[in-house]
Amino acid sequence: MHPVRPAPWGVSVKQQKKVMFDALLFRKHPALYRSRIRRAPRWDYYRVVASLLLRAFLTARFCAHRLRGTSKSPAHIAKMVVTSILIPPLRVLAAGRGAQVSQRLHMKPAARVAPFTAATSNKGR
Repeated sequence: MHPVRPAPWGVSVKQQKKVMFDALLFRKHPALYRSRIRRAPRWDYYRVVASLLLRAFLTARFCAHRLRGTSKSPAHIAKMVVTSILIPPLRVLAAGRGAQVSQRLHMKPAARVAPFTAATSNKGR
């Protein structure tokens, strides 16, 4: 392992364009490429892109549903696009937080009721 050389922020993004040479090398020498460079494709990149495309499609559909029967002014459409992007993840986070709070309340029912003490007992009267 070697130390990372000093480089400006985001240099790794700029270097991604070099991947096109991997494709050319694989096409010309597939066996050598698989044995020395990469045994299998990086499927995680494709999964990330697929999930982003799916998110874009579902957000556009959600936004179109919310825009149905409303104003089509550019300002209103812009607000709906931004809020349609934000609402699903915020709603899931809020629901998760609500589930946590609800679970905590149900696990400790005695914490909500005043504790029984000898002063409140009718036993000695």
